[in-house]
Amino acid sequence: MKHLQGMKKVTIKPNQTIFDIASQEYGTCEAVGIILKENGTLANDPAAKVAAGIDAVNDKGFYFDLPLETGAVIQIDTDSRLVRKSIIREIDKEVTTFNL
Repeated sequence: MKHLQGMKKVTIKPNQTIFDIASQEYGTCEAVGIILKENGTLANDPAAKVAAGIDAVNDKGFYFDLPLETGAVIQIDTDSRLVRKSIIREIDKEVTTFNL
């Protein structure tokens, strides 16, 4: 992980997927790889796994299309070449793909 310079902490809101965070914080879904690299312990919301028919207790897999664990704090690389500032400026609310 990078030094904290150029990094910011983001708290996951209900129903936010990794794609939502990439869009909201970088302005592009291309940043999913950076988010995964900088935050090796990402987990899905257990309730979302259950709603999708996944055994949340025994299945420790990470699902890109399911919400992240609400309240988790992740690091965002604000110095990344993938940050699309012109797009981020246009986003005026939290990005969430769906509502469970």
